[in-house]
Amino acid sequence: MSYREMVGRIPSSMYKRLSERLIDALLESREGDKLPSYLAKSILFHWQRDTLESEDGISILIEALAKLEPSKAQSTLKEFGLMERAERTSSIKESPFTENEVFQ
Repeated sequence: MSYREMVGRIPSSMYKRLSERLIDALLESREGDKLPSYLAKSILFHWQRDTLESEDGISILIEALAKLEPSKAQSTLKEFGLMERAERTSSIKESPFTENEVFQ
């Protein structure tokens, strides 16, 4: 299952709060140097367009946090009652996004 598919199962009513929580967790992370540049660019791209609360924006935020701090990604999803999805984040290995796809 890709991050995008996983987020597609999250109620859109949770997107705003979940986005804020994921952004906070990313900003608080001491592992920022591990963030791949394509994800950093993607986050900036969605931030500039005010779409971090969209399905794609949430997908990218979850992927970024899962790469930096997998346990924090899982605990954040669990905090929102998304336990099943949290357990799946550890099994997602590849990004569903390519650089070209992210910036279209």
